[in-house]
Amino acid sequence: MKEVTEAKIATLINEYDIAVNRGKDAGVEEGDLVRIRKPTEIRDPDTSELLGTVYTTAGSFRVQTVLDKACLARVIDRIPSRSSTPFQTRPSPLKRVTVNPFEEEVGVLLVEIGQKVLIQREE
Repeated sequence: MKEVTEAKIATLINEYDIAVNRGKDAGVEEGDLVRIRKPTEIRDPDTSELLGTVYTTAGSFRVQTVLDKACLARVIDRIPSRSSTPFQTRPSPLKRVTVNPFEEEVGVLLVEIGQKVLIQREE
């Protein structure tokens, strides 16, 4: 993966799409990946000294539309299947996206306006 730019969530478009505050001017292209990064601090248990910060992916989106200064991206994360059969005939549903913390549940991805994201390109 090649890092294109860092950005922030500008707004929630609907339950599957977000707008991000970077576009053509920042080198964003249709098909790029937008990843919500969740920071986790690592601290020494004895001294509480900050040893570092690691980032995990909390959600993934694919850029569908690119404007000069913004882009629209659709969630690509799916709800884990509970099927007992090893061969599923159709893909599981996409996760829904919300800014409402009271809607957080399985199958829902909680985001915040202004939340940092990383835009990447598959090589």
